Amino acid sequence: KLLKKFRYMVKIKKIDIISYIKRKFKYLKNTKITKKSDLLGENILDSLELMELISDLEKNNKFDIKKYNKKNNHFKIETLEKYCK
Repeated sequence: KLLKKFRYMVKIKKIDIISYIKRKFKYLKNTKITKKSDLLGENILDSLELMELISDLEKNNKFDIKKYNKKNNHFKIETLEKYCK
């Protein structure tokens, strides 16, 4: 179990956000997610799961939600990737 938790703490690469979401939320394994997918708008993730994803991005990728929210009011994969360092 410790190894599984450690795997989620590894820095997420920009191109790996989709696979990270599918690994973290197992029920999305067979769901089609593209770079243009809106995570909330298409009901892929609910608000609690989205906040969990954002907190992981903030911890591991220097993602700044305040900067993101100033310019974006949706949560698409491609815009999330732009703000991950």
